[in-house]
Amino acid sequence: MKTTKALTKRIAILAVALSGTTIVAGMAVGVGLASSANATIAIIGSRGDHDLYNYRDELRYTGLYHEDATNAESLESRVCGRRAMSYTEEQLVRGLEGPDPLYTSEQAVMIVEGAEYHFCPTYEDDGSVGRGYTGPPETM
Repeated sequence: MKTTKALTKRIAILAVALSGTTIVAGMAVGVGLASSANATIAIIGSRGDHDLYNYRDELRYTGLYHEDATNAESLESRVCGRRAMSYTEEQLVRGLEGPDPLYTSEQAVMIVEGAEYHFCPTYEDDGSVGRGYTGPPETM
């Protein structure tokens, strides 16, 4: 039940983060398919488990196939450290996206949400990504 709730939350956040009607409609279909292997997001492990391998596997599920436990640890410490310094989820996601993006919007949201879920759950869901997040800033 909690895993389904967390998955539904992540899908909703991605729908807002990715914007666009086609993507939102696709995400709505994704909610219906959340239990299948074709879901965009995977929740592996449990909240607060401090498991680098579960986090790494979630990152790989979003297409970050090169991630290993060392990279996952680096991302986790960056996210949780910055959340402890009062950065919002939106600020972290925007920082991961660009101006020279290394990650897609989906991957950036997963990096932040996954790190919070596994390593610093007290910072989970400050609402900044779910409320008014419009994707990466425009570049000229």
